Amino acid sequence: MPGSMPRPSRKKKQAAAKESLSRQSHQRTVHPRSAPAAVPAPASEPEQPATSLCSTLEEDQITRCTRNATFGQPEQPDRCWEHFNEHYLHYTKYKDAQKKAARLIGGREMLTDGEIAKCMSREEVIRNMAWVSKYVKAIGIEKTEREIHSKRFFLEVERGGGHKHRIKVLYKKIEIAQQVLTKLTERKLCIEEDLDAERRASLLQSQWKKDGRAPSQSSHAQGDMASVSRGAFPWADGTARNVNIPEGKVAENPIRVEENLQAERRPSLPQSRSTNNGQTLSQSAQGQGATTASAGRGTSTYYTNDTTGNVGISGGKLEHSTRLANHSDVESLPRLNVIEPSWVEVLMAQPERHLAEKKMILEKMIQESKESFDLATEVERDAVATAVGQGRSTSANDTTGNVGIPEGKVTEVPRRFADQSDVESRPHLRVIRPAGVEVTRAQRHLAEKKKMLEKVMRSKEYLERETQLVEEHAVAKASKAARDILYLAIERVGRGRLGVSNASTPMPIYPGVLGIWGYTRQVQRALSESINEAIGIADYKARIATEAGIEELKELENKCLPVGLKRCTVVVVSQPYTGPKGVIGQTDPGTFSHDGNAAGGLYGRGQVPSQPSRSGLRIASVGLGVLTLVRGPILSARAILKNIARVADLLSNDIARKWVASIIGAATLGATAYFILDLPNSIPLMVGRRHIASLPALYVEYRAARVGEEARKLLSHVGHDIRERYMTVANQLLDEVRGIEDAEREARKAQA
Repeated sequence: MPGSMPRPSRKKKQAAAKESLSRQSHQRTVHPRSAPAAVPAPASEPEQPATSLCSTLEEDQITRCTRNATFGQPEQPDRCWEHFNEHYLHYTKYKDAQKKAARLIGGREMLTDGEIAKCMSREEVIRNMAWVSKYVKAIGIEKTEREIHSKRFFLEVERGGGHKHRIKVLYKKIEIAQQVLTKLTERKLCIEEDLDAERRASLLQSQWKKDGRAPSQSSHAQGDMASVSRGAFPWADGTARNVNIPEGKVAENPIRVEENLQAERRPSLPQSRSTNNGQTLSQSAQGQGATTASAGRGTSTYYTNDTTGNVGISGGKLEHSTRLANHSDVESLPRLNVIEPSWVEVLMAQPERHLAEKKMILEKMIQESKESFDLATEVERDAVATAVGQGRSTSANDTTGNVGIPEGKVTEVPRRFADQSDVESRPHLRVIRPAGVEVTRAQRHLAEKKKMLEKVMRSKEYLERETQLVEEHAVAKASKAARDILYLAIERVGRGRLGVSNASTPMPIYPGVLGIWGYTRQVQRALSESINEAIGIADYKARIATEAGIEELKELENKCLPVGLKRCTVVVVSQPYTGPKGVIGQTDPGTFSHDGNAAGGLYGRGQVPSQPSRSGLRIASVGLGVLTLVRGPILSARAILKNIARVADLLSNDIARKWVASIIGAATLGATAYFILDLPNSIPLMVGRRHIASLPALYVEYRAARVGEEARKLLSHVGHDIRERYMTVANQLLDEVRGIEDAEREARKAQA
């Protein structure tokens, strides 16, 4: 054949077959270093997905969830529906808080001490405090949510460890931010005090101008401020520029001294000048303390005298201000760091402040021991009398510090000073400490604290056991109450009666045959509302049982915890336990709402019925269609005429008329009796049975379990709160006992 292809020879076919076989054998060879191939599972046994429990801890952070894991990772679910949504909620919260904190900080660092010191206005400090407070709040929310996330959804912590590192960083950031916030608050108070001082000084200056006196004359021209005493520095023109603070007197207003001298009036600083006690000024300054400041126009030196409180000022105009709180601060002026003032503000302590401090000390001594107060009063009176008899000064600012105390009463009560600053400014005073009184007081406090600690530790196991028993009893009681009420309501609805006796929606009145469809709809609505009211009553009974359990837990708390501590304040809100949403807001697919869908979800409320409602006209049309399938076309004109003829023939027969009339009459009487007597009762019965059939098989058990879970959550929260408070109290008492033991040990060493 001219167009045919030549056939391959036999040898070529054999060679091609050998080559294909060798290629297949080469492909089947396995490298010796490769892993063995996995044996495939038999096709007859399909793989079954392994079911596991939810890996989330409950709110007590101890109990693991007992539900099946159906959500989470696509390849292996690890959480139930409720905890899956709760996990996402916590994740969203701490991520939002993290973004908010990053937006507030804006890439800048936290304020340093130098930046805080540069804040010169109150508005600037408040503005910084505002954003630092918001930042602390944001990172606090992030820390809290991450801690909950790491403790309850602990598997993610095991995987990467990112939460642990982030939580540690947040702790450090919160600590630093709180320190900055504290410093800003202190800075704000200082600025407010400075503004108050300047305001009072301006008022005083305006008063001086109104009286016709210059501010520079008020410090040495008034007789009540005393004359220049020793230690004051005389200027070149022979006048003294000083602030004299008399012994025992307190100024009611701040005293401002401003020396704004011209260059030609700047005095020259002498090398030495005699003072009243025979020493040179430079020696006196070195002995008592001197501070030299470099100002914008010259040099200024402060000289103080520990006995008089005089302040000598020399030089030109100074730049900044020094605030001196009281007399002791005036005496300790050489030790101050701020040395460049243009205004020297000597703010003497108000008499009310000294009076308040003395009253506070007096009340404290009265509270500690009445006998100690009487003894202190007697010792002080004897000391004053002895000092007066020996010619010594009894002032609180006495430089000698000698106090005459009768023999035998030295170690019983402490020496009381008029001001704590006197003790701080005179380190050479003898401070007498009552070692014996401290030991006795420490022993008494130690006995009280140990007694409280023993009571708390003894009640530990009892508290844990009783809280669990109370929780289980209250949960069982709440579940049983809900179950009984719902079973009774469903049984009543199945009989065609309302689920509760006093329902808000009563059973409608039968309107007659013409209103039968409206009557059926009203019956359906009434039965549905009655089941919803039964659910509400079940929730109310469960809430009462939960409140009783909480009261038992509070009584247990009062019994186990010491008196005077903060108690649990949990209150059960009047909100239904069950509903279309769970605890944290996620939709529960198996939960019926309280809005009429508990009994099937009719009339657009709740679930949509699976089949549309059938009307009478639709049923009649379907029946006629079935007849046409059986008998052929019956609605044609020919069929209608044939039927009319048959009926006419039937009625023309006398015998047929007799038995047809009796049958029609009996049927009419039966239908009338049925529509009048039985139909109004049968409609509620049929509707109720339809409601019961539409409910799930385990509807009541599911509702009771939901109520029990909600009650258990609330009771577990209260019990956990009580246990946490118990552990906090125990730790505080243990720390207090250790501190008192250390104080007692130190007092015994001092006594020895």
